[in-house]
Amino acid sequence: MVVEESGKTPSEASSGSALQRIVHLYTTSDDYCLGFNIRGGKEFGLGIYVSKLDPGGLAEQNGIKMGDQILAANGVSFEDISHSSAVEVLKTHTHIMLTIKVRSCFKNITFVS
Repeated sequence: MVVEESGKTPSEASSGSALQRIVHLYTTSDDYCLGFNIRGGKEFGLGIYVSKLDPGGLAEQNGIKMGDQILAANGVSFEDISHSSAVEVLKTHTHIMLTIKVRSCFKNITFVS
């Protein structure tokens, strides 16, 4: 597991700007399971959000939470991407570097599977 915090100071992080993290997830070519599902996409007027976690799965082990927003994966921006394109980016590599916006500002959102 490798987790890098963004270069924000504690005062910047608490001043209303959302905390971002870089999370590296590694899978094998036999098992591309990252341990999470996503919801959203530009066709819904939304960003891409983590909607479900596999208990004990790779994403949960690396600190990803339901409601976290995925801003980018392997350098591909997820801020204006379709759901199907986001899924394709996430499923085509054994090393995924995610830029995550921590869910603290989304804690009241409920995702229904």
